[in-house]
Parts: sequence; structure tokens; C-alpha cells
Amino acid sequence: LHKSKSSKNRIRTHSRRRKQKTDRNLRTKNQSHPVKTLGGINMKIERNEKILDRIQEWIKSSDQKVSIFLAFQGIIIALLIPQIFPIFFLSCSNFGSVILLVTSLISLIFSCYKSISVIIPRLSKTGGQSITYFGDIANMQLLEYKKLLDKTNDIEYEDELINQVYVSAKIANNKHKQFKEAIVVFCVGVILLIIQLLISF
Repeated sequence: LHKSKSSKNRIRTHSRRRKQKTDRNLRTKNQSHPVKTLGGINMKIERNEKILDRIQEWIKSSDQKVSIFLAFQGIIIALLIPQIFPIFFLSCSNFGSVILLVTSLISLIFSCYKSISVIIPRLSKTGGQSITYFGDIANMQLLEYKKLLDKTNDIEYEDELINQVYVSAKIANNKHKQFKEAIVVFCVGVILLIIQLLISF
């Protein structure tokens, strides 16, 4: 009888230990899963922040280049203006020369307009209130912004960053496209004006 009770106690003890070990394994597995998920989100957030920073650098670079090019346009136009009026009066009798001169002037003016359009800020975003868009932040009270930050989890912040990356990429692409158009049109205007000068003299 004593041996039977001892065997039963050993079996119960073994079963209890096995159950405790199983529970510990389950708790460890459940705890490790959120950590991996959180780590993955943090890596994505860091990646998106780097992408956003890189795009912002492209935007800044295009603005700097256009500012220099706009100053160059002003110098060239200032040098050519004294030559334009004599050419205009000399070519009034020649319809082809007038068309050439007007086309060159329109090209130069349109090129300047394109350059200025690149520098003008484009304020756009997608979605509702944003914790990363300065326009929304400026329109909120400090306490309201703090509450919005507290309510925003990592997944929502990642979505905000993705939206910012998308909008910023479209802005950068538009700026570079208009800058390229400004250069091409300006070159066309200058070439036409030089041709007109050569014809007149």
C-alpha cells in the first residue's frame, strides 16, 4: 500500500512538472511573438524614415539647382533685353523675323515661369489628421497634438510615413520634371534669339 501511494505521488509530481514546463513554454512562445512583431515594425519604420529623408534631400537639391538656374536666367535676359528692342523695330517689316522674336521671348518667359513653379511650395497630403504633416500640426493645439501622439501606435505611424513617402516622391518627381522642362525651353528661347540677332546683323 505504501509503495502504491508512493508511485501515485511520483506520477502526480511528474505530471505536475510536465504541465508546468508546458505552461512555461507556451508563455515564452506567446511573449516572444510580440517582440518579433514589434522589432519588425521598428525596422520598417526606420527604413521608411530613411527613404523619406532621401527624398527630402532630392527635393532640397532640386530647389537649390533651380534657384541658381533662375539667377542665371535673370542675368541672360538682362543682357539680351537691350538687344531685343532694336531687333524688334528692325524686323517689323519681316513677318518671319517677328514670329521668331516673339517665339523666343515666349520661350524665355515660359522657362522663368517653370523655374518659379519648381520653387513654389506644394502643400499636399493624403488621409485625415496627420502627426507628421506640419500643416495639420500647426492647426492643432499643443495638448491636442500630444493626445494624438499618445493614441498613435507603431502601425499607424508606419502608415503615416508611407503616405509621406508617397506624397514627397510625387513632389520630387514633379519638381525635377519641371526643372528639366525649364532648361529645355530656356535653351530653345536663347537659340532662337541668337538666330534672330545673326539674321538682323
